[in-house]
Amino acid sequence: MVDSTGAKSLYAYIVEPDSTSGYNCRKIRQGTETLTNYSNATTIFQDISDFLSTVGGGRVGIRNGLYLIDGSEIYIPGEGVQNALLQWGNPAAATNPVDIILEGETREGVIIRNTYTPPSLETDFFGAFCSLELRNITLDNDALGSLSGGTAVNILRAREGTDGKRILRANNCEFIDHTGYGFRVPSNRVITPSFLGSEATNSIFRRTCTGDDMCSCHPDGWGKTIGNYFDTRVAGVSSDGQCITGGTSINMQISHNVIERSPEDIRNGISLEPFSGNCKNVLIHDNIVNYGIVKVGQDTWAGTAKNILICDNIVTGGQIRLKGPTSGDYSTELMHGVIKGNTLIDSPQYGIRVNNTAGICEVRNNLVINSNGELDGGTNNSCIHLDHCLNMICENNTIYMGLTNPPDVKFSPAGIKYTFMVSSKIQGNRIFNLTTTPNPNYVNGGGHSGTNIFSHNT
Repeated sequence: MVDSTGAKSLYAYIVEPDSTSGYNCRKIRQGTETLTNYSNATTIFQDISDFLSTVGGGRVGIRNGLYLIDGSEIYIPGEGVQNALLQWGNPAAATNPVDIILEGETREGVIIRNTYTPPSLETDFFGAFCSLELRNITLDNDALGSLSGGTAVNILRAREGTDGKRILRANNCEFIDHTGYGFRVPSNRVITPSFLGSEATNSIFRRTCTGDDMCSCHPDGWGKTIGNYFDTRVAGVSSDGQCITGGTSINMQISHNVIERSPEDIRNGISLEPFSGNCKNVLIHDNIVNYGIVKVGQDTWAGTAKNILICDNIVTGGQIRLKGPTSGDYSTELMHGVIKGNTLIDSPQYGIRVNNTAGICEVRNNLVINSNGELDGGTNNSCIHLDHCLNMICENNTIYMGLTNPPDVKFSPAGIKYTFMVSSKIQGNRIFNLTTTPNPNYVNGGGHSGTNIFSHNT
């Protein structure tokens, strides 16, 4: 971090533990270095933030050590708004662009830990009122606070302000035991304006307690969630939240993440939920999901989702879904979606499901492998299930049904089931049915209209 070449000039501050009296802070300004000793890590970081907010920001170097944060500098904005243990950027002067970078020596070595339990209100561990970037830092909430009790702790959260060009970034960081959100950029329904961009890359998210979404990004301009590892595998603990989620997500890339969830917790994973506003230009690719879902849409929503590509993911014990609304006008809300080149193994209920779409959606070149015993019972189960779809193309998919005999009583009743299709094509799919008493390769549920082509090639 600091070497003989004078690299320390890159930093406005360097913070390090003191073996006898807390922490040392070296302020480096215009060739002058000032050393100050602090007994409290909370105060040292808040003093740094307050100063950098007056000069447009700067870079802070943090040497390896344990930094304990308490409630001594807590920001309490008013009734119904989250408190913040540390405020990065000045909430009272958020009109001026401020860009702060916190750079740790090593991710494993720099541990900033919360010791404060909120008494009555949701609280942010790090509240970002300005553009903020974290590098090589572990943020540990120590499972403090309660999601059900309304006192959850969000580890890193974008906050209110008037600068619409702010960006929240975390690279090579670790987020541990948040009871609220882990990494969070709310939509402009919550903070106006929202942040322009969000970037969570090469980081680790671990949780052994019940909490909200691990990485929740709703920026106004663009976002990247790439190369992260998510782990919520704790027996008997409901993780509740998604690993990766968004809603009014625009120009988003979600790729090369690994998600580990418990087998009883498969309804969550990667989920984009456009309650209102627009979700468009989203690429979800090359993720590995163990016991979880990859989904765009939910039952009731008033926004739109367009230009969604879900491709080349590996999902074990989970599902991929494009889910139009079950209420409202689903003739306009979900369209231009593609599910292509994915591999699904032992999915529950269904492997791929698309329903209530407004048009021009495709399910192509996917591989669905079902070994009999993993699917729940029910008439709607199938390896691929299409329902109320306009201009749907389902072709060149490969399905293996029943890799063990005899088939389990919960086994899917169909390879591909389709109902209420409008001007759609289902053709060129290959189904290898290995059950002792074969279940049907295709189930035509009827209710179709328009000119459809159902040409089965197995």
